[in-house]
Amino acid sequence: MGETVRSHFSDGFMYDTFGILTGTYGTRQFPNIPGSLARLKAHPNNGDVWMIGNAKNTGAFPLPYPLNAGDDTGWFPVTEHNLNSYWYSQGSGSYLSYWIQG
Repeated sequence: MGETVRSHFSDGFMYDTFGILTGTYGTRQFPNIPGSLARLKAHPNNGDVWMIGNAKNTGAFPLPYPLNAGDDTGWFPVTEHNLNSYWYSQGSGSYLSYWIQG
């Protein structure tokens, strides 16, 4: 049997917020979006890897979690109940979708 919609998200939250980020050079903070659960997905046609982390760092590998083209994080609890507690780095012209539930 295939997966149901219910297996992909929780229907116990009051709202869903969807959006797309466009990659830019340098490390940036995610937008100020409150929520309890989040899911991130790199666009399947991206040419570069998105790097995700929870602190702004410097160095050759500033953020520890890579998302290759088409990768999906699955659902995760949002630190401090806001997406802006995370940082990203990506080359220009790539896209990352987010889905936040709160």
